Amino acid sequence: MSKKRIFTKEIAMKLIRLGHEVVRFEPHRDDEKLMIFVFEKTNQFMKDFNAITNK
Repeated sequence: MSKKRIFTKEIAMKLIRLGHEVVRFEPHRDDEKLMIFVFEKTNQFMKDFNAITNK
């Protein structure tokens, strides 16, 4: 299954609250203080992601 990287903590937290689990965390390559959240890209994940980002 494919993965989706989320660079914004606020969006990642909303997805976590909706029940999506983080597969892994990656450091941001330009700024090590920042974290990238990696999620499993499913149909439900994309529906929730689109609902969050299209507000």
